Amino acid sequence: MQVIETDLNQSINRIISNFTNKLIMDLKEPEILIATLKQVENAQTLDVDYTLASGISGLVSFHSQINSNSSVLEEYGYKMLVLLNQTISEGKVNNLSLWGGLTGIAASVYLLSDGKNYSSFVSQLNDLILENINLYIQIATKNLNEGQTTSLDFETVYGLAGIARYLLILKENKQAEISIKNILEYFIRLNETVNYKGNRIPRYFITMKNQLNNDSENYPGGHLDLGMAHGICGPLSIMALAIEQGYELVNLPETLQDMADELVSWVQKDEFGIWWPSKVNYDEYVNKSLSDNQKGANGWCYGTPGVARALWICGRALKNEKYKKMAVTAYRSLSNRNFEDLNIISPTFCHGLAGLIHLTHLMYIETLDDDLSVFKNQLITRLLYELDEDSLLGFEDVSFDGVKRTSIGSLDGISGIYMVLQSILIKQKPTWSFIYLTD
Repeated sequence: MQVIETDLNQSINRIISNFTNKLIMDLKEPEILIATLKQVENAQTLDVDYTLASGISGLVSFHSQINSNSSVLEEYGYKMLVLLNQTISEGKVNNLSLWGGLTGIAASVYLLSDGKNYSSFVSQLNDLILENINLYIQIATKNLNEGQTTSLDFETVYGLAGIARYLLILKENKQAEISIKNILEYFIRLNETVNYKGNRIPRYFITMKNQLNNDSENYPGGHLDLGMAHGICGPLSIMALAIEQGYELVNLPETLQDMADELVSWVQKDEFGIWWPSKVNYDEYVNKSLSDNQKGANGWCYGTPGVARALWICGRALKNEKYKKMAVTAYRSLSNRNFEDLNIISPTFCHGLAGLIHLTHLMYIETLDDDLSVFKNQLITRLLYELDEDSLLGFEDVSFDGVKRTSIGSLDGISGIYMVLQSILIKQKPTWSFIYLTD
């Protein structure tokens, strides 16, 4: 085991060093990187934007993990912040979300600052978020009152859960603390039940008229989203983490347990162990039974890894050993499956290998379970196979329809991959884990 880990660590060190050298020595400037990405031949490139998911903020987050005492690295990081500041000044940042807006920028700058640098910029970003967060809470509450709730109101990627996770870092700020409590109150109300088509459903159930994209076709009658990216695991993680940080709102523990029990009620079993579906349609919800075997990708965004990690955090907060045991069992079940059965098609974080590795790494750190250690090393080995040293950035995202894309982001790009690999080397929970609501 030690020999395997030593070999992996040596490979990881080399890969990260090669990428960093290419970034700093060959591309030299963030503007050159952006221009080069736009000219990549025979490849689809995600638009190079400012976001944490796909853009410069994602690269800043990775940079925060390697920005040591090198003046060259520090200069590169500073130049990226100049680009972000320019983007904000030009009015191109039009929302507060964690993965697509201002909160994501703030989170990346916070990580790069390491509590010492860029304090003025961090403060300015925080002020902008706190000046506008009440409007977001008001809109989400209005939608809830009028039966118009969509996943965009409460989710991790674009909604209040993602924003709240960053605000938890600012809890010493009185205004941030008030906003956190208001969001928690909203999540408590999200668990209220209402009449819908002759049955009682929780307000977080997305009704037919409030579904987005093609959900109305795939989930007739509405759906319950169990995912970490766009479903109830985001609010669950926030409520659990808030309890761990000392927040004591009326009905908060009860709401957390009620919603965690909802997760538990949808656990499925097969010959390898237990697993969770991504979404549940109306008829399935009413009948409390899945109508088909909908095993999708086992990633952070959807599937067993993200759900089980959220359940583990709930178990920690509520001191509920049943939740924690089920979460560990789920990860052991993942390790029992053939790799092909995990339906992992991309090396990136969102729906790919990097996210599964990180979640398994966190679970191993907290449990010291030998099975998870072996599983983690197998996944890392598989990820290293995905490296293409002749490509510009080393790795490419692969969409659900099989299209390869180049991205620098932390969710669907190379930054998330290299951050995960870097965290394996330090053998402890990385500071950046909070942006995925996994801790």
